[in-house]
Amino acid sequence: MDAKAKVKLQWFQILNSLYEMAAPHIEACTGLQCRAIEERSVDCDAVNQNARMLRQLLSIVKNMPAPRSEELINSTKKYFETALSSCINASEALVNYIQVDEHHRESQFHLDRLINSIVLAREYSESTHRRLDAYRE
Repeated sequence: MDAKAKVKLQWFQILNSLYEMAAPHIEACTGLQCRAIEERSVDCDAVNQNARMLRQLLSIVKNMPAPRSEELINSTKKYFETALSSCINASEALVNYIQVDEHHRESQFHLDRLINSIVLAREYSESTHRRLDAYRE
């Protein structure tokens, strides 16, 4: 294996381990928040703690240098960043949605933002997972 291939492999292994660390937090964000929408009750401290962890992971991923001119690497990194960012947005929207009165005009705005962020988080997380799987093959 040449040096360039070793660098790519090492980069993907690091990104994959970060993805595995993030996966339960992404799942908590996308799965549990759907139920919270219906029940309008949530542990805001737990949501905020989960969002803090996602922010830390996002910061690490954003600051990871990627090998140059590697489309699969660059797109995988961007998909992962978008998944994490969407989860953070969903967390913020959920807390805001729970805190406003159900009949308040801002309620619909927060609900729309929440649903949109959850959908994006799921799509980009699944795309990241598929890209990481494709590289393993």
